[in-house]
Amino acid sequence: MARLYALTLLVGALLLFAVQPMVGRMLLPALGGSPAVWNTCLVFFQGVLLLGYLYAHLLTRHLSIRKQAMLHLTLLAVVFVALPIAVWGGAPSEEAPALWLLATLTATVGLPFFALSTTSPLLQRWFSATRSRRARDPYFLSVASNVGCLAALIAYPIVIEPMLGLMEQANWWRWGYVGYVGLVTLCALAIRRRTGEPGASATGVERGQSPPVANVPDSPLRWLVLAFIPASLLTGVTQAITTDVAPMPLLWVVPLGLYLVTFIIAFTPRTRLPFGIMVRMLAVAAIAFSLTLLSGATEPWGAVLGVHLVTFFLAALVCHGRLAATRPGVERLTSFYMWMSLGGVLGGAFNALVAPIIFHRLGFVEYPVVVLVACLVRGRATPQAAWRDVVGPVMLGLGVVSLVLLAQLDVAVKWAHDLSESTGLPADMIRAAGCYGIPLLAAYTFVERPLRFALGLGALFLAGVVDPGPQGRPLHVERNFLGVVKITTSLDGQFTRMVHGSTIHGQQRNNPRPQYVAAFALPVGATSPLNELSILAATDGRWDDRHRPSTYYYPTGPAGMTFRLVVDLWQGPRRVGAVGLGTGALASYARPNHDWTFFELDPAVERLARDERYFTYLRDSSARSMNVVIGDARLRLAAEPDGSFDLLVLDAFSSDAIPIHLLTVEAFAMYERKLAPGGVILLHLSNNHLDLPPVVARVAVSMTKSLVVREYADLDVSERDGDDGKLPSVWMIAGRRLEDLGPLGKPNPGFVPVRPWYAPPWTDDRADLLRALKRGDE
Repeated sequence: MARLYALTLLVGALLLFAVQPMVGRMLLPALGGSPAVWNTCLVFFQGVLLLGYLYAHLLTRHLSIRKQAMLHLTLLAVVFVALPIAVWGGAPSEEAPALWLLATLTATVGLPFFALSTTSPLLQRWFSATRSRRARDPYFLSVASNVGCLAALIAYPIVIEPMLGLMEQANWWRWGYVGYVGLVTLCALAIRRRTGEPGASATGVERGQSPPVANVPDSPLRWLVLAFIPASLLTGVTQAITTDVAPMPLLWVVPLGLYLVTFIIAFTPRTRLPFGIMVRMLAVAAIAFSLTLLSGATEPWGAVLGVHLVTFFLAALVCHGRLAATRPGVERLTSFYMWMSLGGVLGGAFNALVAPIIFHRLGFVEYPVVVLVACLVRGRATPQAAWRDVVGPVMLGLGVVSLVLLAQLDVAVKWAHDLSESTGLPADMIRAAGCYGIPLLAAYTFVERPLRFALGLGALFLAGVVDPGPQGRPLHVERNFLGVVKITTSLDGQFTRMVHGSTIHGQQRNNPRPQYVAAFALPVGATSPLNELSILAATDGRWDDRHRPSTYYYPTGPAGMTFRLVVDLWQGPRRVGAVGLGTGALASYARPNHDWTFFELDPAVERLARDERYFTYLRDSSARSMNVVIGDARLRLAAEPDGSFDLLVLDAFSSDAIPIHLLTVEAFAMYERKLAPGGVILLHLSNNHLDLPPVVARVAVSMTKSLVVREYADLDVSERDGDDGKLPSVWMIAGRRLEDLGPLGKPNPGFVPVRPWYAPPWTDDRADLLRALKRGDE
């Protein structure tokens, strides 16, 4: 009996977690890769899950087992009319895309997802009505459900997506659903056979048989809070590690997997969690977490990643462990799951919908705040005078402010630099240890008093506001649905930068240097046209030192070479399209006969790029016209006339969540249609974790009208080049014919042919992201 129910819950969870990424991939070409799309999908799925739990609660409260089974099996049968799953509903509305998305999700997957979301609470309640010796505590079945979720989470990117197209996935999912319905039917029949009472009441086989599992009062608010904290932290830690620590594809899978593992551990039968040890471990982890955030550390990324994940894991385990310890008897089982689901919905909605509004100018504040809340609820507070719980943290915060201000003095900076040279440790690490190390050790003395401990860490975070950090002093911070954009000035005051997470998306020198000497030297006797051209570019008179493009776009790099050797040779009016605006540095290459159009997803980026207090590339461009179109690039490009662009620049692939829909066969077919005769495509493919040039080459050769591609990997940027504003980069250029590439299509030390990878090309239907990951030796 127990095995049948466990298998049914496992299969239901597999289907539930597999359908979410499948539908998301189906919607990607229609709405693009905006985080707002994924946030809206997440809220939709969490909301439907809550409705499923409410359905199970009402069903078991008001109907007999027999009527429950009949009604639920009818619902499962009705779902067949919505299969196989496929997106329909026409083009998205430009005025209200979120409403279109919610309506499409409801029509596409609403009914199947709702039916599956009822599985865990409903079947556990059914099982409690059997004569099984384990029926008095059916919560162990949730372990099977979470194992199924974890299996689907791992299998989708590793097995399902690489092997099956979306329509094949939908067909296989339909057959999996058939098997699931068969298992639910067997569970319903098993209840009738084992109870011997076809109309047995949902209150149990024997009245009063199931006392509460734990001798605690029924506390819905407590359940809600304990579920809210891990759900909020799940979104917070995912955002932090994929933007600030390691912009690595599929890294979001790790926190979600740990979240499920904590559920499995907490609800495994006869598990006795050592809460006394766990709360102390959480306090130690919170200390390390605070030091990491306050110092702005991103290296070594493995250690920093470990701090974030361990803190999240311990906080989630403590909360889920206390949930399991306070679970009620079977009479209130569905109520317990309903309140727990509501807490999860509110936790996700807080991070995805509320925090971007209330923390608009502060960044991802909710992440450390919820960590502090987790420390606050980790145990019972010791009776203490209120003023003592406040005075200690306040004194601690004032001490940190003093240390941070002292660390900014020239003598302190020199001392840290000298110590760094003698020890080999980074100067930033030494500085952070001096400012925060001792205060954090002092904060640990508050560990026995949760309120004082949480307030102490909170005081340190408030004091850290006066610390410029390794990215420089923030001049502007702005947050919206799409993330946090910061404008900072470099520590040496030379550059103003646009920063997202730990990634610099462009910079401009604040003041011209008195004497500019190009950081470029020809080998003795070199006569390469590219080398001669590099000298010309490095000393080009069109820019002064302030307006010379830097980072990935410097004149002696691949971008500069393309404009000098190809674009600048074009005669007559030309039109240039660029996906990704950043600071607008590419606009420095515009000529008076050019009409430029940037396609930018984030309106905040355009506003800041046009703000002359920070950047002037767009203002000073010599282009005949300079426009910025806001929205997903693929959707906006599709609306442009065919044959209208002489150059398309694709610069949107440096982050972790690369827009896959911009690198598919269908996307490149659209780019080719938008190119004018003789036009070319320039792609910026720098990425720390993905080897994208072979992916693009494979797509190019698989098209009906194959594109010619060449790669230029400029990775040997020296430390002196870095001081000059240059960053290593990888670029590709593509055209219909070799002749369209001009000198870049000929053998030279710059752009060279690239070998396509052997895997199938990426399409809107299938993309194997894992195979594109760089190996350790690359």
